[in-house]
Amino acid sequence: TSTYVTNQSNIMFPETSEDWGTVEGFGIFKEAEGTELPIIWGKITGLDGESDVVVSQYEVPIIRVGQFKVSMV
Repeated sequence: TSTYVTNQSNIMFPETSEDWGTVEGFGIFKEAEGTELPIIWGKITGLDGESDVVVSQYEVPIIRVGQFKVSMV
């Protein structure tokens, strides 16, 4: 069986002041600041299963409830 956790609220980023380009991965850290490596990281795929998630200037990136799933394999 596949076990995963998902976000229970929207994850909102600030409006971008420049193009972020293609976002390829994510990291979850123990602390908001510092030089620690992420405790969990992975590749990002869009809702359509494609790996190209492009964020342009002046966009407000939002990950809606249930759209961010993390599983341990």
